Amino acid sequence: MNRPEALIFEQQREPTTSPKAWRNVDTSSAEEVRGLPDIVVPEEKSSETLKCVAERRQKRHDQAVTKMQQELDYIGKEMEASVSELQKFLQVKVMKSDEKSELLFEKIVSDTALEGFSFEGLEKLWNMIHQESLNRKKWIRTMDESLKKIERSRASKIANILKKYTVKLEEISFFLAADVHKLINEEATNINRALLGNERATAKLLFNLMKSELEKEKAHKLKWQERVEDWKLIQKNRVIQSFREFMASEEIQNPPTVKTEMENMIKEQTVLSERRLGVLQHIGTLLPPTDMKSEINEWYRTVENLNQSLDTHNAECVKKMRSKYELVLGKCQEKVQVCKVSVTALGLLGRIVDGTVSLQ
Repeated sequence: MNRPEALIFEQQREPTTSPKAWRNVDTSSAEEVRGLPDIVVPEEKSSETLKCVAERRQKRHDQAVTKMQQELDYIGKEMEASVSELQKFLQVKVMKSDEKSELLFEKIVSDTALEGFSFEGLEKLWNMIHQESLNRKKWIRTMDESLKKIERSRASKIANILKKYTVKLEEISFFLAADVHKLINEEATNINRALLGNERATAKLLFNLMKSELEKEKAHKLKWQERVEDWKLIQKNRVIQSFREFMASEEIQNPPTVKTEMENMIKEQTVLSERRLGVLQHIGTLLPPTDMKSEINEWYRTVENLNQSLDTHNAECVKKMRSKYELVLGKCQEKVQVCKVSVTALGLLGRIVDGTVSLQ
């Protein structure tokens, strides 16, 4: 037997399942849908959650960008320190090399010191000075290669940092991937401008250093050439003075061999002259009526023989003195040739010696 409550439930449930009841439900649902607002307003709790997530992402994004800038700045400072160290190192080496070159030039700064050098010694000195210039050029090129290597290393490290933070910022997702790439590209563009500026500065530095070194080498070459010309003038004057002293020497002006021959000639002439004088005076002792003809003939033959002996002696003495003078002239010619060779070796004209000989 059914309870009354169950029957009421059944009676009440039957109308709800009728077609009319379903039509009433559909109509009310449609009205409710039409009554909804065009813009859905999120609940306050969901809005706060999204806001907190966005703030955390922004904070992480800003921290990542700041850290990226710090790492980039650190690379810049690290590389600048390396560049500064290279420049100081080069400056010290160039300064020491310049001092060494100046010390080498001091060896020929005075004419007295210059006079003691040979031409080979001067060439050796220049080779040492020129070697210092070659060393400085080599150091400059080495520094240029080192600077380029530093710039390549800087660019590689910067590229790695930008790649790393591109991935990190995309993971953070505060910006869209396209915006992240745009941000990184802008940073890379600014860095590329700086790197290009560094390359131009490095190229200008190399140009200025090489230009300065070439000008210095040219000045050193001119200075050395001037001292070589001074050395040649000193050597020329020494050769001329040596020749003048040789020509003014007693051996040339009054050769001992010629002097000896002259003395012998005079002595023999004196003896012959005295004999001739005695013979000439003998004719005064001849008195007539002795046989004058035979005695006069003898006296004449004696005088004639003495005159012939005197002429012969004079001719022989002149011949001997000529031969002695020819020996002296040979010495003078040998000296002239020696002087010519010395002057020619200096790169000067032989007519300098010829003119000096004519003056002597």
